[in-house]
Amino acid sequence: KHDRWTHNYFVDNFDPEYSRDIEPVKGLYNDNYYYQMVQNVRDYKGARSPLPASGQRDIDIYGALSQWYSVGPEYRDYEGDTAHRDSTSYVGGFEYKNYTGRNDFLTAKVSRSGSEIAFCAECAAEITAPEGTNWMNLFINADADYSTGWYGYELVLNRTRGDGTCSVMRFVDGSWNTEEIGSAALSVTGRVIQIKADATLLGLGDTFDFKWADNSVDTGDVMEFLDKGDAAPDGRFNYRYTSKTPALSVPERFTQDCIVLKAGSYYALVNGNEVRLDNTSTKAVFFGDDKALYVPKAFAAGTMKLDLTGAAVYNHYGIEYVDVAPLLPSSGRTVTRTDDMLILYSKEVGEDDQLMLYRTLH
Repeated sequence: KHDRWTHNYFVDNFDPEYSRDIEPVKGLYNDNYYYQMVQNVRDYKGARSPLPASGQRDIDIYGALSQWYSVGPEYRDYEGDTAHRDSTSYVGGFEYKNYTGRNDFLTAKVSRSGSEIAFCAECAAEITAPEGTNWMNLFINADADYSTGWYGYELVLNRTRGDGTCSVMRFVDGSWNTEEIGSAALSVTGRVIQIKADATLLGLGDTFDFKWADNSVDTGDVMEFLDKGDAAPDGRFNYRYTSKTPALSVPERFTQDCIVLKAGSYYALVNGNEVRLDNTSTKAVFFGDDKALYVPKAFAAGTMKLDLTGAAVYNHYGIEYVDVAPLLPSSGRTVTRTDDMLILYSKEVGEDDQLMLYRTLH
């Protein structure tokens, strides 16, 4: 009691009922407070509609990876979240060790053609050799209903493997128990894994949720998505695939002579409509800093109608870019720049409209 470092402190996660923090904790309330926060933030600020599927085509999972370039959307995951942990707790007495991080997911895509559907995931490094039942699993919530299945998931793929195939298993009675209902084609090439299956076998409609996980859940404890291996997306979040195109709500004044570019996005808002910067690749995005603003050359010349005479051309992911920053003053439009967006319009755009445009543009 005379040691001020161990006597006077307040634990963030005080008890199950009175938590000061959103941090998940093993046992007690697990990730309850965190997802309450997520729900309440979305209720208060709203949430953008999921991007609809685009560039859908029949994929030969043993063919060139370039088949996927034009397929959208590109689902992204944080890089570097497989780092191993070996540290001592602040007050001593505990050693936190976690070496489960293995394959680090970066992106995922889905392409559907007729009765067949293909899934693709890209990792930061070459994918490890198959090992165990929780190696590169694909979880699917086929009906996008979280009151059915195991925590919403009806299916898990790739728990077991054969010669160029992987298992398709269905969760039984809402539990972790599974039964095998068929198989799917499997291909692993370097940093990329692909699975192709019969959409009818999977019971997929026009909207479903899915997630990838490696070296993660293996016992039926859903909390293992948080601290074992890697999950894409993290924790209990999921990616949503849908063929439904949401209706955009854009004020009429922005439906004429208005272009909005958002950092990191492969879509632009052009006269009130969402337009791909380059229909051949989801790697074609808008990016830059306080000096340079890079836009795919074809978009800059065609849609933005900028004079590119003498402009330097840069190659990034095989796409030609130009720095449009020095060209904007002669564009004939008022230029509004925020931390995340470039807006070309007849006049400057106020903060409320900036927020509206940001939410509209995926």
